[in-house]
Amino acid sequence: MSGDPFGSWPRVARFYLIGVAVLGAAVTGYALSQTDGSHTVVFAALLCLSLVGSIGRVVLPIPGHGTSLALSALVDYIALIACGPSAAVLVAAWSGWTGSALGSERKPPVHGVVFNVASAALAMSVAGVMFAVIDRQPPLWNNGPRVEAFAAGATVFFLLHSRLVAIAGALSMGQSIAPVWLESFFENWPSHSIGAALAAAIGVILDRRAYWLVPLLAGPLVLVHRSVMSYFDRLNEAVTDPMTLLPNQRYLMAHMERALTRARHDGRPVAVIFLDLNDFKAVNDNAGHAAGDAALRLVASRLKSVVRANDLCARYAGDEFVVVLDNCPKAEALLRAEEMQAAVHSLIVDGQTGFRMSLSVSAGVAVYPDDGDTAERLFFIADRRMYQRKSTDTGIHRLAAL
Repeated sequence: MSGDPFGSWPRVARFYLIGVAVLGAAVTGYALSQTDGSHTVVFAALLCLSLVGSIGRVVLPIPGHGTSLALSALVDYIALIACGPSAAVLVAAWSGWTGSALGSERKPPVHGVVFNVASAALAMSVAGVMFAVIDRQPPLWNNGPRVEAFAAGATVFFLLHSRLVAIAGALSMGQSIAPVWLESFFENWPSHSIGAALAAAIGVILDRRAYWLVPLLAGPLVLVHRSVMSYFDRLNEAVTDPMTLLPNQRYLMAHMERALTRARHDGRPVAVIFLDLNDFKAVNDNAGHAAGDAALRLVASRLKSVVRANDLCARYAGDEFVVVLDNCPKAEALLRAEEMQAAVHSLIVDGQTGFRMSLSVSAGVAVYPDDGDTAERLFFIADRRMYQRKSTDTGIHRLAAL
């Protein structure tokens, strides 16, 4: 969900959010009327677990973005198995609120919270219908649901919820829905798959009262978790710069191709900003390579802090960084480049020898489609413009140092 003010969204995006909110409120009200209180203790326990789970997340290091296994999502799936569809809708709505209010570092605006609650409830209501149609049995405590019913319900919930969120993001940013959804899908399917598998295993244990299986289940779960984390660690290492922890050139090129594909389809600009650290050799020569490494990490951290959530900041090579800005015209890109230069200019690197130097970067901008229609051409133009500015920026920086 975009953090932009609701009034700045396109009209179709505002109507979409309002529609989802109304439908979400309707299915939540209906679910509340259908809850018979037969599993009050379990239901209350699940609400408490969801509250705790919104704060605690297991991070899965997906390259470039990172996703997390929210324990509240696991609780949603358990609610579907243990208490049935109506209670699961209420738990999902509660998880949508707790996840927004407590589980996010960047607190979303009110309309973002409302959408998160409504979309979770709406997706779970459809999943619950699928679950009930296939299962056609009472919930857990009476013979339990069939595996295929839960698998269908969990799949529908993930697909529909991710689709609802992707549509909101695409409409608010003026982008095509399909590419946004596919990118979100591939980033988040591991967490939902693991959550559904854990919920199914817990459901079997509760259904059969086979609590003695918990110690036996713990071993395989630990091994699966370690294997999954090891896989993502290797995947992350392949596309992450170890010095700055930014995406590396390999990930940058793949991201750029995806951005250009969306831009060609939508007819919207993509800006590339090349940034080069000025007088970097002086830092290494006078303060040592440790100070040079520290300077690169400082610049990387500062650049990452000033880019938008849907933009990419990567280390290109040596002391060069690249920022890719989706849906960014040239005038805005030039202003953003100046903001990045100003943000870096306040940084100071200290060496153990007493060397002290303020940092600065030179920037060059290229924009699709005016300056080129391929990643290579845009990088070439932005790099050339950066070096055209570099002599002037370096001279001013040295004069200021005197």
